[in-house]
Amino acid sequence: MSASQDKKRRTDERALGTERRQVASQKEAKERKQSKIKWTVGSIIVVLLVAAILIGNSSLFYTARPALQVGDVKYSSAEVNYAYRSAYLTFCNQYGSYLSYVGLDTSKALDEQECRISDDFDTWDDYFKDAAEKNLVQVTALCDAAKKAGLDVVAEENSSSADDTEYSSQLQKIQAAGAEFLYAPYYYSVAGPYIIPQARSVGYKGYVMGPDGYDGLKMTDDKSLYNKVLYTTHYSPDDTSNAKVQDFIKSYKKANKNADPNTFTALGYDSVYMMKQAIEKAGKNATREGVRNAIAGMSFEGVTGNFTLDKKGSPKKSVVVLELKDGKPQYKTTIQPAK
Repeated sequence: MSASQDKKRRTDERALGTERRQVASQKEAKERKQSKIKWTVGSIIVVLLVAAILIGNSSLFYTARPALQVGDVKYSSAEVNYAYRSAYLTFCNQYGSYLSYVGLDTSKALDEQECRISDDFDTWDDYFKDAAEKNLVQVTALCDAAKKAGLDVVAEENSSSADDTEYSSQLQKIQAAGAEFLYAPYYYSVAGPYIIPQARSVGYKGYVMGPDGYDGLKMTDDKSLYNKVLYTTHYSPDDTSNAKVQDFIKSYKKANKNADPNTFTALGYDSVYMMKQAIEKAGKNATREGVRNAIAGMSFEGVTGNFTLDKKGSPKKSVVVLELKDGKPQYKTTIQPAK
């Protein structure tokens, strides 16, 4: 049987069982709580505050994965396994009850399930292996950039769970190491009420930085604790460097009783116009494949920045940096991707 015939056979088999699997998966999704693990990387007289490598109850993660070398950096099997697990849990947390629609069954072995969201991978195991490798490549690039800028990693601490509420012990060590910059990419629900206030309580007065997960940061009553907190995101209403931003805000307010758009609104807005651009490029009789091919390699200028997509649809884009002042995010700068 040829490869195309075999794939058609698998597609037909999936179609016959889709409804039954969706019902079962949706039921499982309601009953199951996914743990959250945050990946942490750092730089500077810089610090990494990372989630520890946890081996969960699921047999999905008991498989020892080969060590990996990225440039001059060697990652152990345990580190690769952590990156794999992190990619998997992030995907599950992001899609939640929609997992059945993308064909991922969390109760079955990943190497026995066909990956439906990309033709580049035969199984979900292949997909998450690739995601893990990309994560480690990004980690390596960040650390290399820090070294080239003359910055030193002076401490690296772990937490036993991303749901911890007490980080004082780790933060005391970070403070004692002389750190001037702390990179802690957790979500708003952990960084806001726990990590940042506890860092200040042990005497740390330097900058804290995180990713777009800091949007909507949960803060304590003392907003001054959050001064010198930076985070990267997709959009800021105060960004005057992008003419599209102000035009978007005016149009949105006019159509929504003067309400302010948020980051998700801006992302949704750009997504619609990216699809419009792809459909127009695909032509009058656009097909699904034609639109997909038009997205691959697309260049796009939007409210959330300038994008260049690779052949797999991954964006290379500008990023907005915000700084909190008395609890309010203020636009600081926009960083363009390296050419």
